Amino acid sequence: MNWVKFMKTDFLFYRYQKVVMIVFPVFVILMSIYSRDMIFIISYLCFGVLIVSTTPYCLENRNMSTFIQMLPGSDRERVVGRYMCFGAMLLAAVAYGIIVVMVVSGIKGIPVTDYNIYFSAAAVALSLIVGSVQFLILYFAGRGKSTQWMNILRMIPGFIFFFLINYIGEKGRVGQAESSILWLTDFFVQNKFICLISMSAAALLIFAGCILVSVKVVRNRDVI
Repeated sequence: MNWVKFMKTDFLFYRYQKVVMIVFPVFVILMSIYSRDMIFIISYLCFGVLIVSTTPYCLENRNMSTFIQMLPGSDRERVVGRYMCFGAMLLAAVAYGIIVVMVVSGIKGIPVTDYNIYFSAAAVALSLIVGSVQFLILYFAGRGKSTQWMNILRMIPGFIFFFLINYIGEKGRVGQAESSILWLTDFFVQNKFICLISMSAAALLIFAGCILVSVKVVRNRDVI
């Protein structure tokens, strides 16, 4: 269970993101009050997690990396701790978003539609996939890259995820999407449960697969 200790170590890096960690939750409440739907709010929180969760990897300088390497634990436990830190943040953000949406919906007397619930769940599964692949790319890239390059690796996947989810979700809801996307949203609506089970299973498999590959990347780099 040393990976839990490494997960806690990564959480220490988030003190550099205090402003972001405060602004995001407050902004979510404001968006809920001004009638933003559940898909936008959940995807927005997932977008924030995709960016903030990479902070430990990007802020870890050579001295800090040496210190972490000296802590008792294997490469596998270090990598697992980092991925689980991302997973924990994602679950916490989604739980917070659900609470905010339910409370505001209850106050306004506006029920949350099944479409919003299922599509938001699909967005969470997709964000887990995007985040896992993003971490894998960062492990392949290694340290020592320029700050600008690392920021690109951090920001681009999150932006693509956020705008794509909201575009498909909005257009699919009103039936204005292109024929190929509209077919996809229709298929999702008609097979919601099967789609969610499939996406959740795929997300977990990709999450585990990225961990395994990242461990091999770290071990090969240590050998070299």
